[in-house]
Amino acid sequence: MRPTARGIGLLIAGGTLGVVAAAVGGLDLARFAALLLGLLGVALGAVLVTRVRAAGVRARRVVDPDRPVVGQWAAVHLQIEGGRLGAWSRLRERTPAQVQRSPVTPTPAGWTYRIRPGQRGYVGLGPSTVVHGDPLGLVRWRVPGDRGEPVLVWPRTLPLAGLHRLRDLGGGDAAAFGSPERSVEDLTVREYVEGDDLHRVHWRSSARRGQLMVRSDEPSRPHAFDLVLDIKRGAGAEWAVSAFASLAVRLLTEGIPVRLHTCRRAGPEAEPEMSTHTCTDPATALDVVATATATPAGWQNEVATAVPPAAPCVIAVFQQPRPALLARLARVPQPRRSFALVVSERLEAVASLSGMAAQGWAVHTARPHADLAGIERAWDELLAPVRLR
Repeated sequence: MRPTARGIGLLIAGGTLGVVAAAVGGLDLARFAALLLGLLGVALGAVLVTRVRAAGVRARRVVDPDRPVVGQWAAVHLQIEGGRLGAWSRLRERTPAQVQRSPVTPTPAGWTYRIRPGQRGYVGLGPSTVVHGDPLGLVRWRVPGDRGEPVLVWPRTLPLAGLHRLRDLGGGDAAAFGSPERSVEDLTVREYVEGDDLHRVHWRSSARRGQLMVRSDEPSRPHAFDLVLDIKRGAGAEWAVSAFASLAVRLLTEGIPVRLHTCRRAGPEAEPEMSTHTCTDPATALDVVATATATPAGWQNEVATAVPPAAPCVIAVFQQPRPALLARLARVPQPRRSFALVVSERLEAVASLSGMAAQGWAVHTARPHADLAGIERAWDELLAPVRLR
């Protein structure tokens, strides 16, 4: 507990007037000095009452949504538990410099403010401090609100509404409730409609009827797609991460599982590590991609060996890939289909990918922008020609 600048000034004024009143024998000056010092006493009494009522106060932070998105506003509510606050208490909360924030607004249950993160990954909010005061602003004291906590911020994504028939890239396995014991001739067929898996086309019936026919009683389960991310630092990295995350979300919303191969930090203080996560829902995929970090220069082998040899479809996003990594990937046993989206400020970097193209990789180079412009066009130019064959 300590006096404020106003309280110190009042104490000095009251003491000075008291000394002068005693020297000159002025009763009015003495009364005025007593009034000033009495105000300090009232402030101390108010603070003591507030301190007793606020004993055991703690703050609980709630972020809405619980996973903020880069460049979008989110609300932060600090709810007070375990005690009551005085009417003149206020909150101080630490936020990183890359997080834009609004002023703190008091609420019946505590305080609220809004944040707008400028980067993905773990962002620390707090610790918070509750500052108690008195109605006159003469005395104040502080207590810890909470220790703070890291909040995971998702990267920005685009819906990629123009991409269709992505299942055709990987094919599908027969589901357990199919009828594998029946011969091909006994299978019931129907006419092909857009979106059907081309691997289920019944070619004998199609040749006989003059149009594509598919097996209708053999439901298929799509293969998991392998998505590989290799980024460096800089503005182009965030564009590459958003492109990667947008495609992963698009695949998952179509019911296609994905295996994400990234270099990431599992926690705010964790060391980078290569990891593989099989995801079946967009939220899990965004949690993984949000913590992706730059791949160390000596980890080319880890990136290359993350690709399973029997993978039906591999889609990689590289930010200015290193020649050593490209050479290793070119030697990886070729999966059914392989695609590489290269994010580079220099479009002439395509020449360095000739080795991958010679091994059957479909390659497209895109230039990053300050916003997400060009992501959907880049994916469409890379994937559409193959999907429409």
